[in-house]
Amino acid sequence: MAEAIGLIASVIQVAGTGLKLSQTLYQYADGVATADRRIKDIAKEIELTSFVIDELGSIFKQEETSILISKNAVKTANETMKECSNVFAEIDATLKKSKKGKMGRLMLPFRDNKIELLRNHINKLKSTLQLLMQVLTHAHQVSSRKLDREAEAKQREEIRQLLENNKKFTKRYEESLRNFSISDVSTVVHNDEDSDKEDNDTISTAAFSMATKAIGSTIDSETLLECVDHIQNLLGDIETLQQALAKKVDGYDHSDQHQSVVGSYLLARGHLDSVLLGSSNGLDVL
Repeated sequence: MAEAIGLIASVIQVAGTGLKLSQTLYQYADGVATADRRIKDIAKEIELTSFVIDELGSIFKQEETSILISKNAVKTANETMKECSNVFAEIDATLKKSKKGKMGRLMLPFRDNKIELLRNHINKLKSTLQLLMQVLTHAHQVSSRKLDREAEAKQREEIRQLLENNKKFTKRYEESLRNFSISDVSTVVHNDEDSDKEDNDTISTAAFSMATKAIGSTIDSETLLECVDHIQNLLGDIETLQQALAKKVDGYDHSDQHQSVVGSYLLARGHLDSVLLGSSNGLDVL
């Protein structure tokens, strides 16, 4: 498809830019006056992300895989490429503005919270790319009947783990984004970061959707009723806790109600995870 051809060109460009930037960061870290290990860590993450981008491009080039690629997969990849390109460009522009100190060595241009934000952003994007790549590989191997049941189950478990990692890195990125926004007084920066968050929410939603399709579904009328029961129990306990808090009686201990909410939440979460992220014999490809 035409979209995939355009994506391949974008992948080659972004991967090359990332590898070049990682080398620049390595060199920069060696010459900066206040050497910070995290600069080299970012360089390493960009390098690894570029390798993943390049590998994903190879998958898109394969004719047998291209017929399985949906518009949603192409959109997710394109949006992630765009975000990678934006992050790479931001880091490159900041490095070019670096100034030298009294000893003639470069001064660190990034604040601590910005370094953390960039690193978490890159990790999140890399995680999304790895998830997309595994889903595409799994879809191809299942459709071509290259996997036995044991191997297929193993791959589904790998997708589940990548999905969990993506959720974890997304949470870290959102936390560092909030911390950065709180400490920064620039309205322009706030607007840019808000825009980045909206783009990343779109990427995460699409990646999550494709991953859950690859994992498969165990939902039937019985398991759905059990989900409803767990959710109703949780809502009931929350209402009880609200009533306890509304009493506002001095010395009143509402810890029991609080613990009930926690217990109901954990039970509901565990059941919903097992149903919504469970496996089945079928595969709804991308």
